[in-house]
Amino acid sequence: MATEVTEGRKWDSFEIPGATVRYRKSRVLSSLSFFSERCDLLSIGTGGLVFDSDKRLVPGTKVELQLLIPDRNPIYLLGRIGWDIYLAGKMTGAVVVHFMPFSDRRGNPKAILNVLRELEDQYAKDEDATEFHPVRDHLF
Repeated sequence: MATEVTEGRKWDSFEIPGATVRYRKSRVLSSLSFFSERCDLLSIGTGGLVFDSDKRLVPGTKVELQLLIPDRNPIYLLGRIGWDIYLAGKMTGAVVVHFMPFSDRRGNPKAILNVLRELEDQYAKDEDATEFHPVRDHLF
């Protein structure tokens, strides 16, 4: 498990083999818009996630996420684009999404936070901090 420190906050992230993410910009009539194609999930934690993308996304944009994990039902989350790194020469990049608060009134349902914690228990493993990890060592 990698421990990340971002803007004075500490959170743990982990990888889920084979997991992908689909997203769409949050709108009033979001049911009329379609989710993106699948993007590889690079890292996830209870505070947010990072996925591979060939599209530029504007920081601050609200998004609806569909987390797709092999042999599980899709998990739906709300978030906001934190930032992205786009490598124009390679036509690819990575996008950081910060989850909206977990609350039974607004944002993400509290039950989803429990699901994320279960995933962390299942997939997180102690990683050697001296070993190079592209997401942990360069994107955060």
